[in-house]
Amino acid sequence: CSSGCLRTMQPDGIFDKAVCPNISKRGAEMKHYKTGGLALACVVSLCLAACGDGGSANKYTYEGVSLALPEGFTVDESSATPIAYGPNYPDNTDNITFSYSGADSIDNYSQEVFETYYSALLGEVTSNSFEKVKVGGKDAIEYNYSLSVNGVEMEQTQVMVFLSDKTVTVTFTNASGEYDSAFEQAIDSISAK
Repeated sequence: CSSGCLRTMQPDGIFDKAVCPNISKRGAEMKHYKTGGLALACVVSLCLAACGDGGSANKYTYEGVSLALPEGFTVDESSATPIAYGPNYPDNTDNITFSYSGADSIDNYSQEVFETYYSALLGEVTSNSFEKVKVGGKDAIEYNYSLSVNGVEMEQTQVMVFLSDKTVTVTFTNASGEYDSAFEQAIDSISAK
C-alpha cells in the first residue's frame, strides 16, 4: 500500500478485508487488495477507534512514530496491524490503528484526493478538516472526516507521517464520542524520529 488502507469491519467488530489505495499525483488511482485474517499492513479502521492522553508510562512507538495512549488503553500487536483498544472493549470499540507503507511524498495528497478516494470506496464522506503539518520536523497530514458504516455514524482522524523510508499512518476512529478530548490530546502528542 502506498497511502494507507481501509479495513471494513462487520457490526460484530470483526474485520473482513482491506482496501488499499494507490494514490498518485495525477489523481486518485486506486488499487484494491483483499487480505485475509490478520495480515493487514495498513489500516483506517472503519467502525471503531479512540485515544486519549496518557503519561509516558502509556507511550506507544510504532515504526518511528510515538504517541501517548489514553489511560487504560492497550495495544494488541497480534497482527500486522496493531490496534489500541480502551478499557471498555468490546462494549466500546473505539480504537487507534497503526500502519505503514512505502516512502511517499506529501505532495501527492490533497483534500480532494482523499475525498475522491474515500467517497468512491465508502459512499458519502464529509471532510471536516485537512491540514499539512510538521511532526518532529517531518511532513505530515491530519485529515478528519465523518462517515456512516452499516448505519453507525463515526468520525475518523488519519495522521500520515512521511518519514524518509516509509509513511506511517495512525488512524483514530470515534463512534461513541466518549474519547473526543482524548483523541485530540493523543494527536497532539504524536512525535517522529
